[in-house]
Amino acid sequence: MKKIIISILMTTLLFSLFTGVGAASTNATKTTNSNVLRLSAMPCPENVELLALQHLIEMKEKLSVNPEALGFSDLELSKLQIGNSFSIYVFDKDLCIISNDVYVFPLLYKNNIIGVMEVKYDTTTDSYCFTFGKSYGNELNNLKKKYTCAEDSGLIIGRIGDKLFATDGNKATILLDKKVDGSPTVTIDQINSLFKDSVTKVSSYYVTSTDAVDREMMSSDNDSKSASQSALTKSYPNPLPVPHVAQTGVCGVAAWAAVLNYRFGTSHTNSTLDTAMQNGGYYNGSSGIPNMDDYKNYANDTHNAGCVRKGKPSFSTLRSKINAGRPIMGSWYSGSGSDKKWHATIITGYIENTSSHTYYLKNPWYNYAQTITVTDSNSVVYSDSGYTWKLSTTVY
Repeated sequence: MKKIIISILMTTLLFSLFTGVGAASTNATKTTNSNVLRLSAMPCPENVELLALQHLIEMKEKLSVNPEALGFSDLELSKLQIGNSFSIYVFDKDLCIISNDVYVFPLLYKNNIIGVMEVKYDTTTDSYCFTFGKSYGNELNNLKKKYTCAEDSGLIIGRIGDKLFATDGNKATILLDKKVDGSPTVTIDQINSLFKDSVTKVSSYYVTSTDAVDREMMSSDNDSKSASQSALTKSYPNPLPVPHVAQTGVCGVAAWAAVLNYRFGTSHTNSTLDTAMQNGGYYNGSSGIPNMDDYKNYANDTHNAGCVRKGKPSFSTLRSKINAGRPIMGSWYSGSGSDKKWHATIITGYIENTSSHTYYLKNPWYNYAQTITVTDSNSVVYSDSGYTWKLSTTVY
């Protein structure tokens, strides 16, 4: 049934895109207030909205011990609300839709967007996966200040290649510009050219994403508080305070620099570790960038780190490594077959839930950690900015 519904929605969406038909639906939120953000959306099923609300409640409980790890203050976390969900439309360079299957809920504090929650259905585990954190929330909030959305206008959030952008059909605003291994590079002029005089609406359905979802929910009956508190008794903090190293080059080098800086007190940047690995002959991969064995070998040769390369860690392995102060760098892929695009992100902590685990992630794109939910350690899904990443291999 889910596949049938998605097929119907995609057919409608593609028809709208290529015919240019798209006057705002009478179901769309009406507003002339400049202090709102009206975004294109695939209609969100009620059960997904309820799951998102429930997840927000759980995150408030679980993260209350250490909200700073995600860049939130105590007050911000306790007062967070979610807005109406919008869609990220992923296009190729011919403006064909590749995907739009993630629901994105803005995280609101005092009517400002300060983060996002992304919800993705994982067919492998037959469950919904959540990504929670600041991410590109500030960039979305800046859109609210920049655009005055009239009743018949709205914005599309999309991604082409390495650019996450917003457009009203005339001029695009870049929200996130981050290169991943294998993704094409596009310019803002190319994005504007694709949408100019073509179509101003991907969908005829728009929502005011800065309106909080108004539902009454009871707090879940779980042991999340005690699980969070138990982290304080460990010999290492949970999550591990892995410092941020910004990605300015190869993503894996930036992520590995952060791991080495945490474990061995080095002060690597993306650039300095890149130089050190090249000079040491640790660029042995055929792609011209380090592979996971190169990261392992560099750490072992330089710091006697005892690193190993493995697949997806079991829950017990993950717990033991984090408890021993060992961040886990993962190689994550998005796409399938020859279209796979790769990215590196670090697992820095965990929370044990009744039927799942919460993982803390450090992405070299962002200053702060994010969280994801994992119900099966063999299928670890991380949705972010139009990508759906799956964990492939790890080094720790």
